[in-house]
Amino acid sequence: MKKSFLIPLFAGILFLFTAQSSLAALPFLEKGAKSVKGEKIVPEESVVRSETDLPFSSAHKSIVKVKAYIEYEDQLVNAGSGSGIILSSDGLVLTNYHVVTSKDRFDDSEKPGAYRICLTEEIVSEPECGYYARLISKNKELDMALLKIFKIEGLSKQSVFQPVELNNVDGARVNDEVYAFGYPGIGGDTITITKGIISGKAEKYGVNWMKTDAVVSFGSSGGAAFNKNGKVIGVTSASYSDFAGSLGYIISSASISGWVDANKDLPVSASGLEDRIIALTKKEHLIKTSSRFENDSPRYSIEKPEGWTFFLGAEKSISMTKEGDEDGGAIEVVLMRMPYAANKEDIMTIIKTFYAASKMLGNMEIRDLGDVSIGGAWGKKLALTIYDETMNLFIFAVDDYLVILTPYYGRNDKDKAVVDSAINTFRTENSSKIIPEIHTHVNDNPAFSITFPDQWYIIRKGEKRNPFIAFNKEEKGSMIGIEVEKFSSANSQTNDEYLAKKLKDIEKTNKYNELDKIKVVVIESNAHFKLNDKLSNVIMIKSVLVNENKPDANYYSEKYIIKSKASYIVAELVVLSSDSGAISRASSDFLSSMQKMEAPDYIDGGRGGTKSTASKSEYDGTGESSIKDEDTAKVLIKSGKNEKKIEAKKRKMNKKLKGKIIIKVQDNGEAYYVDPKDNTAYFLGRPDDAFKVMREQGVGISNKDLEKIPVGISDTSGPDADGDGLSDSFEDALGTDKNKKDTDGDTYDDKIEIAGGYSPKVKNKKQVSDANFSGDQKGKIVLQVEGKGEAWYINPNDGKRYFLGRPADAFRLMRSQGLGISNGDFEKLAED
Repeated sequence: MKKSFLIPLFAGILFLFTAQSSLAALPFLEKGAKSVKGEKIVPEESVVRSETDLPFSSAHKSIVKVKAYIEYEDQLVNAGSGSGIILSSDGLVLTNYHVVTSKDRFDDSEKPGAYRICLTEEIVSEPECGYYARLISKNKELDMALLKIFKIEGLSKQSVFQPVELNNVDGARVNDEVYAFGYPGIGGDTITITKGIISGKAEKYGVNWMKTDAVVSFGSSGGAAFNKNGKVIGVTSASYSDFAGSLGYIISSASISGWVDANKDLPVSASGLEDRIIALTKKEHLIKTSSRFENDSPRYSIEKPEGWTFFLGAEKSISMTKEGDEDGGAIEVVLMRMPYAANKEDIMTIIKTFYAASKMLGNMEIRDLGDVSIGGAWGKKLALTIYDETMNLFIFAVDDYLVILTPYYGRNDKDKAVVDSAINTFRTENSSKIIPEIHTHVNDNPAFSITFPDQWYIIRKGEKRNPFIAFNKEEKGSMIGIEVEKFSSANSQTNDEYLAKKLKDIEKTNKYNELDKIKVVVIESNAHFKLNDKLSNVIMIKSVLVNENKPDANYYSEKYIIKSKASYIVAELVVLSSDSGAISRASSDFLSSMQKMEAPDYIDGGRGGTKSTASKSEYDGTGESSIKDEDTAKVLIKSGKNEKKIEAKKRKMNKKLKGKIIIKVQDNGEAYYVDPKDNTAYFLGRPDDAFKVMREQGVGISNKDLEKIPVGISDTSGPDADGDGLSDSFEDALGTDKNKKDTDGDTYDDKIEIAGGYSPKVKNKKQVSDANFSGDQKGKIVLQVEGKGEAWYINPNDGKRYFLGRPADAFRLMRSQGLGISNGDFEKLAED
């Protein structure tokens, strides 16, 4: 399995409970515009690689990389990056609003941020990130922001910066040459300069835009568009790029120059995170020359192998790999914060309970491989399997953290000895610090407060939508969380309507999960449950999740839903146990806490609408749990059988988006496939969802017609018998020999030939391509009717077909081929 798939998969899983994964930042791309295997990502002809290829000089010194950070739990984490333009010698920088702004998922409020600045001296060299910035002003409507660069003592090399001047007159014409400068992710670590022409102009969102075929992508936001005379004619904006096609979009500098002049002299605003962003920057510079990484709290350290590189994704988490070696190994260390000092015996239960609460346990298997000792510290070794791929985790309890070390040995375990040697340098040490005990949470928006018994400990998450999690120190498999759901007056529901919808959702989920023999069984529900005299009409649902294939993944859930001003407060208890005594004790604690809960903005949910399912027993005021031990015991072994079915969210979209995969960048990357047949956008949720939607929208195609469409390369999972970088299932679909790297015997591996546009089955022959036919298929999903129904996606951007393979392959393809779009643009392009 290739590192480019496996490591991000597990890093993404760990991110769900750590939000610190740094492996997303690993440089799997070589410097420049090609992938490590030489497949072109940015068209070769559009890339400028030397100053001598430009009609002007030194402009790259005026373009900075902007890295934005926010606080999550107790760490600074990278919220994204973009580009910026230096406008004055003392460090005034213009960038996009969306580059420097992170918003809370609950109410769209802006989160406090901190910013790092990176300067490029030479085009071929990585930028120097030894600076930080303070915010001067920003404007959401214009998508503009101004920053001021500040030096970091001992790191910063410049105090005078090279500025450029914005054109305040829109003199650009269609067919004029344009050069885009910025730091897109697809361009690697160095600055990327692409050239093209102005292919059109438009007025949108109150500003003037220019269209260009110069490549603009994620990370380009805030960069500069220069004309052939070296004048800045606009600001590239990746949030609007490609939303109506494959063109990049540039905000005309004439549209924003007035705003810049009116705001550039305003006082700067220092961030409360400033000291920490400076410390993080210093730490990142230190690990460039150090062979050992050391963290203070919690205390741990690890050495990197010779020739490997450290990467710091957050304040306290580290990863390492050998740059440029796609098939090589990697190691990552991330942290999971706990509300109390855990111990080795707690680890397995805590990890499984968290995944159960995250509704992910049914899709994975977690095995306890026993105790492990490294450097005198004892921990647990777990094996986590998801989608047929397994990763080992070494987990140690250090103070109030779980320190999670994840090794990857590389293709065919090529770096096993090196990785194992590095793991043996790992050290941890508990401190004598006092861990505060938190049993009460007071929330502002929506307003509520809740106190738990002494055995329950709270850890605050710092998010309005999910403000905290409470762990039971005595019953290790128990967890309580709060989720806040917003609603508007237009979609407000009575309690009966809300409960009926939730029960209907459970039925749909059960149908979807029937083949996996996973089922949610509702034990009891009540739309008019009385918690106390003030909270006299709330919704209650008690259920168990039964996984017939994995009985140890069964868990009990108890929810109370309280209607407040413009939001529902959803409190849920999860107990990962089939022990009815443990369930009853946890339930009693939960109910007792909820009865004492205060919610001053509580709204009586009322009655009426669709009649809800009657509860098994109404609350009788005794405070005792109404769960019957025998009911729980019976329901924990039940399951269902039938065929799965996807219930996809659908939206009609503008015809310009037909066939595209679009990703809502402001909604945690929610993705949709726009069927070219009727312009319906189908929601792509989990990997299984994405796979099913994309297959269900497919149309049959003969092998003869399929051969008319050129093949695109994407990573696919599963065995790779010949080690040529193409999975066996991919080669079966192509008709190549999966046991030979070079099917046609011309000394070139199959993957290299496909990437170069050659047939891997016939020597020295270009792939057959019918431009008219393949053009008509763009955006479609086609199924090989003469084979085993293998599915392919015809990318409308390059006209190539990409193999969908397994669910994880379809999901990954969606991410790699998707076009980013803001929520506002999504709604504008939706027709309903």
